[in-house]
Amino acid sequence: MRCILALWVVLILLASGFARRGRDALLALLAIWTVAVVLVPRIAPDIAGTAVPLQNRLQTDVAIARDLRQLGDSHNPDDPHLAASSSLFCSATG
Repeated sequence: MRCILALWVVLILLASGFARRGRDALLALLAIWTVAVVLVPRIAPDIAGTAVPLQNRLQTDVAIARDLRQLGDSHNPDDPHLAASSSLFCSATG
């Protein structure tokens, strides 16, 4: 937070130093603020999606099904994972 505040202070001082009138400095700072607050958050996800492509829906569903198969199905009484965890729990509790 302090870094962001320091950055804005530096930008304000630079804009005030380079602008001939206060109005020009204000317009420049408003333009920078608009780009930082409005445009960057709208463009950043597109840039990130281009840089690191995401999986599509089918790939995500297959990965979830594979992970669930490895974990086991606790609703299926014949599941070997459930039997192993049940016997471990029953032996631990007595």
